[in-house]
Amino acid sequence: MSSEQWIEDILLTLRADGLERTLKPNIGLMQSPGSAGVLDFSSNDYLNLSRAPDVLAAMQGVLSAGSGASRLVSGTLPCHTALEHDLALFKGYAACLLFGAGYLANIGVVPVLVNRDDAVFSDRLVHASLIDGITLSRSRHFRFQHNSPDHLEQLLQKASAARRPRMKFLCVVESIYSMDGDAAPLADICELVERFDASLLVDEAHAIGVFGRGGAGLVDELALQHRVPCCTGTLSKALGSCGGFVVCSHLVKELIVNRSRPFIYNTALPPGVVQPAHAALRKMQQDESLGAELRRRAQGFREMLQLGGLNTMGSISQIVPVMTKDSDAAVRLSAHLAAQGIVAQAIRPPTVPKGTARLRFSVTLAHSLDDLHRAAAVVIAEAAKLGIGG
Repeated sequence: MSSEQWIEDILLTLRADGLERTLKPNIGLMQSPGSAGVLDFSSNDYLNLSRAPDVLAAMQGVLSAGSGASRLVSGTLPCHTALEHDLALFKGYAACLLFGAGYLANIGVVPVLVNRDDAVFSDRLVHASLIDGITLSRSRHFRFQHNSPDHLEQLLQKASAARRPRMKFLCVVESIYSMDGDAAPLADICELVERFDASLLVDEAHAIGVFGRGGAGLVDELALQHRVPCCTGTLSKALGSCGGFVVCSHLVKELIVNRSRPFIYNTALPPGVVQPAHAALRKMQQDESLGAELRRRAQGFREMLQLGGLNTMGSISQIVPVMTKDSDAAVRLSAHLAAQGIVAQAIRPPTVPKGTARLRFSVTLAHSLDDLHRAAAVVIAEAAKLGIGG
């Protein structure tokens, strides 16, 4: 096809529906630490560790900008082994395996655990990487209503009636949901998967650093490691670096090494990424108050927005959405806030379901209490001008 008119047609439709996406400068990383003016609520650097002096110092002395090739080709580096060892202990699991990104961990692990002869039951709001992993597995896919153990139970019961011998069931959830900021009912889900002889994969990307002992996650906070066989996570959020990982048993790790295409065929994480993540992990474990302090600040910010008549949905975490429902309203509110030095991105379909567009505020330890009070006042005022909320 020589003409690109079809591409223009797609982009025009996205623009008309208020769903067009464009690349923008990262204001947060362009400003110096502590600079006044811009408040960045778009970053997932929850504990503000990406700029911590000892985390930055971990990059000094790195002898290579890259790692050469896949770990099965060029070999595992000592920094890989050391971080995997400490992440496994941190999360309370026997083994850990690093991936090039959290996205790669999810699309790399799910197809190893299940295949076309099996069935996967996922929360309707799980991340795109988990949906893609399920699609790649070619398993039968059943989606249950968000955070609804009752609906999950109905689906499991129906599927069990037609279950074949050796057919595996896998349930897939996030512990803290990235766009709603709410928590999965993990204990209830564990009871269901055990009753129906299923397994469970929990994505802890947004819980690590914020919940649990030393930031080990919600699975740790609820002491469910022995009931959750696998957790995936990321180094790119609270750990302030880049990369992903899975924690699991030694047997599952061995199977992933042999079967996971995103691990086998992807270049290994370079030392300049691994070592800062390891330094951030040590810092988190040394100061176990970081996650609790972040949650305290986020709670105060959330309560201010609620008092201003705004809908923060079911958020209980550092992720605080402000519901606008309409995509155009979300884009306009984001632009109004940007004009006043507050960066909060409009989140629209297909990232979230139709009719649930919102602004997503990511509270981090870079935000002082004064910053949060200022931001809340501006958000409430600008939302009122646009007829959003009370």
